[in-house]
Amino acid sequence: MQVNQLDHVVLTVAGIDRTTEFYQRAA
Repeated sequence: MQVNQLDHVVLTVAGIDRTTEFYQRAA
């Protein structure tokens, strides 16, 4: 269970990074 939760956190952080990069490029 801990591994799945960790993966979820990693995917969430990765998604935030992509979203931030997207907005920086669009700005």
